Amino acid sequence: MPLLLRKIRKPRWYRTQELSWLSQGEIPADPLADLSTTSNELSTWHIEDDLSNLERVIVAIAGTWDRIDSFDYALFDQRLVEELNIEMQQTMGDTPDAQANHWHRDLVHLSAQRLAELARAIWMDGRTDRKLQKEIRDALARAVSRREIDPNRLKPNVQSQVKA
Repeated sequence: MPLLLRKIRKPRWYRTQELSWLSQGEIPADPLADLSTTSNELSTWHIEDDLSNLERVIVAIAGTWDRIDSFDYALFDQRLVEELNIEMQQTMGDTPDAQANHWHRDLVHLSAQRLAELARAIWMDGRTDRKLQKEIRDALARAVSRREIDPNRLKPNVQSQVKA
């Protein structure tokens, strides 16, 4: 089953600290900050189950930034969205990678309850990871050289780091 990617801030999703004040089955509130919506929609990205397009999606998203930095993300099974009866629509992304833009998905018609249920599902069954700043810079440079990324759509600061 395909996966979905959401850019996050990994420290919000750390499970190393025991939070004794949480009841059984509850999650902390901080992860919700990474699931901010616009017009009750949440932007996510389709990732093939073999992860074959994972780096390309990450690089496409990083290509929209003002500066190169590490990239934290959550990956979760698309099945979780289906089980929560959350509607998903394919929409065009807005990155400098025209092909990657086709992998963009919006989770739509979200209520606060469904969003909280999604956060819990990602917390329980998803995984988080990080690509370091150097990995992002190198991957952006490769994508530009392979003409996957339009260098003219990169911010000037990122352009200069990729060309160096």
